Amino acid sequence: ATPEAAFVFLNAEDIRHDHASLRYDATRRRYCLQALNGGAVLHNNDPVATGQEVELSDGDIIDLGQISRFRFTHHGPE
Repeated sequence: ATPEAAFVFLNAEDIRHDHASLRYDATRRRYCLQALNGGAVLHNNDPVATGQEVELSDGDIIDLGQISRFRFTHHGPE
């Protein structure tokens, strides 16, 4: 959780483009998802437009590509 950290999801089995960037916004003290112009992004089943940024909450669902689905969590695996 630093302003310098950003995570870009790419090259999963069905992901052929850069879909989204995930970063921590220190001002808002929240993680934010931004849709890149590479492919479709859904946040909790709602489409996210290219360049649009949404704040993430624990348990949010992020869909990238046709079959890749991620659950956002503030906690690592048990």
